[in-house]
Amino acid sequence: MRKKNSFKNMVASIISNVVTIVIGLVAQNIFNNIIAMLSIAELGLGSAIIYNLYKPIATNDIEKIKSLMIYYKKSYRIVALVIFVIGLLIIPILPFFIENISIKININLIYILFLLDSVCSYLLSYKRSILYANQKNYIINIIHIGYTFILNIVQIIILFETKNYYLYLITKIILRILENVVISFIANKKYPYIKDKKYNKLDKKTEKDINTKVRS
Repeated sequence: MRKKNSFKNMVASIISNVVTIVIGLVAQNIFNNIIAMLSIAELGLGSAIIYNLYKPIATNDIEKIKSLMIYYKKSYRIVALVIFVIGLLIIPILPFFIENISIKININLIYILFLLDSVCSYLLSYKRSILYANQKNYIINIIHIGYTFILNIVQIIILFETKNYYLYLITKIILRILENVVISFIANKKYPYIKDKKYNKLDKKTEKDINTKVRS
C-alpha cells in the first residue's frame, strides 16, 4: 500500500509540474507576441544612437558622447512610458487574444508582469550603447549568459517547488533589472564621464540624423 501511494504521489507530482510548465509556456507565447508588437515603439532608436557614437568615440569627443547618451536616456524613458501606457490600454481587449485558452490564473496580472518586464528592459539599458560602440560586446554577452543561466535555474526551482507562475515572472523582472544595473555599473566604471550631470544639448544636425535613421 505504501509503495502504491508513493507511486501515486510521484505521478501526481509529475503531472502537476508538467501542467504548470505548459500553462507557463502557453501564456508566455501569447504575451510575448503582444509585447513584441508594442516594442515597435523603439523603432531602431538604439541602432541609430550607436551609429552616431562611432565618430565621437574615434575622435575622443567626450562632450558629444555625453550629449548622445543623455539623449538616448531620455528617449528610452519616453519609449518605456509609451509601451507601458499602450500596454495598459490593451488590457480590456485581452480576452480577444486568449478566448480559446482556459487556465486558472489571473490573465490580467500575468500580462502586466510581462509588460513590466518589457518596460524594465529599457531602463538603464541605454548604457549598453557605449559598450557596443566601443566594441565591448563581449562584456554584455558574458553578463547576459550569466543572467540567462541564473534565471533558468531559479525559475525551474520556483516552478517545481512553489508552482507559482506569478513568482516565476517576478523573478524574471528582478533579474532583468539586476542585469541592467550590472551593465550600467561596468559602463560607469569604464567611461566615468557618462555620469557627469553637466552636458550640452545634442545639436540639431545629429538629432535630425537620428530621426531620419529611425524613420527609415
